[in-house]
Amino acid sequence: MTYTGTSTAWTSWAGTDTSTSASPVWTAWNQDTSATTSTVWRTWTSDTQPYRMPATVHTPRPRPTREQVAEANRQQVERQAETARLNAEYAAKQAAAKAKAEALLCAHLTEEQERAWKQNRAIFVTGQSGKRFRIREGRAGNIEELDATGTVIGGHCVHVAEQVPDADNVLAQKLALEHHEEATLQLANSHPVTNGTRYE
Repeated sequence: MTYTGTSTAWTSWAGTDTSTSASPVWTAWNQDTSATTSTVWRTWTSDTQPYRMPATVHTPRPRPTREQVAEANRQQVERQAETARLNAEYAAKQAAAKAKAEALLCAHLTEEQERAWKQNRAIFVTGQSGKRFRIREGRAGNIEELDATGTVIGGHCVHVAEQVPDADNVLAQKLALEHHEEATLQLANSHPVTNGTRYE
């Protein structure tokens, strides 16, 4: 069945009513040749109008010259050499600090403690209260509390700053237990140990 509606939209776009021949929309898109100069018409059909979205232009980066490549390589080699120098300098300072801390610790140990330290990297210390402790090389959780038989019955974690060598930390722990045991253990993170190792 042919639609014969007379709505404004239908007659304006389909032309079923001859009275719509003068419709601005219809003439702009279909019947009036003067419509080819309308903004809408030119935007949709003309390749030469300024209303078209401009295309993005990608300008290729120029290739570096031999001299530029050589200079970039030279700078990279210099940076690598400087990094290696700084790393070696830092390692040397760390080694010197470690040796100095080791000598200082040994200066505060008995002959027996020094032998134990060099052999096992651990020392036995008698605290202010008479309790015995074993301090291992390191800093976190490296203090073991011993009973009268030499069996480990507890662990304590209390240490100085992270930046100091381990030997300095062990010395600080030794002196703290010998002279300020109660205050040191109050600061420590402590825990009991069952079936601990027995040391003679």
